[in-house]
Amino acid sequence: MWATREGREKLIDQVWSMYGLSVSRMKLLAEGQNTTYQVDTAPAGSSGGLDKTRYVLKIHPPGKADIQEVWSELQWLVALNRDTDLLVPHPVPTAGGKMVGELPAMKNGKTCPCHLTRWVPGRQLAKGLRLLHFERLGKLMAGLHNHAETFQPPSGFVRPRWDAAMLERWMELIRQGEAADLIPSKYVPTFALATRRVKALMREMGEGRDIFGMIHADLGDSNCLFHGTQAGAIDFELCGFGYYLSDIAESLWGLQHMPEYPDIRQALIAGYRQVRPLPERQERCVAAFAGLSAVTTIGFLVRQERHDLSHLTAQFARHLEQAFSEEV
Repeated sequence: MWATREGREKLIDQVWSMYGLSVSRMKLLAEGQNTTYQVDTAPAGSSGGLDKTRYVLKIHPPGKADIQEVWSELQWLVALNRDTDLLVPHPVPTAGGKMVGELPAMKNGKTCPCHLTRWVPGRQLAKGLRLLHFERLGKLMAGLHNHAETFQPPSGFVRPRWDAAMLERWMELIRQGEAADLIPSKYVPTFALATRRVKALMREMGEGRDIFGMIHADLGDSNCLFHGTQAGAIDFELCGFGYYLSDIAESLWGLQHMPEYPDIRQALIAGYRQVRPLPERQERCVAAFAGLSAVTTIGFLVRQERHDLSHLTAQFARHLEQAFSEEV
């Protein structure tokens, strides 16, 4: 939409008008469901902390985003920045004081919701992660969950619930994918079993504030940064009310095949316990909650009408079967 030089120039003018920023450079970071830009207002380089000269601008396609949900995501980030020293994005309001701005679409005359956050320093280490990084990630999660336990959502706060009802909706998408020949039938029973196990645990655990609250919900390696001795989190787009174990399981999901997996799991949980208690019974449930990650991911891909998911579903089914064997 803003990929052309003319489009970027118009966008720079609009950002200046909306946020009062003198933009020196805009760099496209991602273009998919949303469009994300790095926004520089001065030469890069700061003395630690959040870089006050660099921002991230996320633009939602017109008519696709629930404005109240986007506002609510930013409200949690505001509270996290106010109440903690965790390394997370810091929302920047428009010059008019709004958390969610509106940009005119390039073609159809509609407006696109957008929001600006300060740049979070750090590096993604998908291929260079060591045990100390997983320990730091565990500390970050525990800090998020400590805050979530006492967080009081403001009036009008709306975020999705990552609960049994949502899990069943994702499982229904998998069944639809099977009917549409997107998913081989032989793998569907494994996902169905994972769904039943997670739902049973959810019923048993209930929704007390010590186990259920605001979660990031997508703390895989692409959304984790490491800066100095801290782990940080970005892209809170999927955040919502859910089980804290879901964040732990999401970060470990897909690593079960690695020889180092037992040490990785131990390091992450050890880091978590340095900041927040994790009872043994809950720790034993982490493997089962891997089912939530598997079912939601495949369900999402079916909804996106991705074709030929046979290889991925086969891989996920193997990981789930390994997770089943870890349960006590």
